[in-house]
Amino acid sequence: MTDTDIEQHEGFRVTTPLRAVLESAESGVDQDIVDSAVNELLDRGTMTRRRLAHTAQAVGPRAELAIERALRSVAE
Repeated sequence: MTDTDIEQHEGFRVTTPLRAVLESAESGVDQDIVDSAVNELLDRGTMTRRRLAHTAQAVGPRAELAIERALRSVAE
């Protein structure tokens, strides 16, 4: 985890939404949850499809596969 994966909020630190989704995908949570989270990131405009796919590659094979599946399930 890098400093770009953490946000500071009024006295506490949290991982970024992107990092939370990627860690969840890598840990093997249900694909429907990953699909929903990816859809929300894209709908909010806080993430691009390309950045999601690229970052997932760096996390691990399970995350990469889950994110690829989620991106296919989300309409462009």
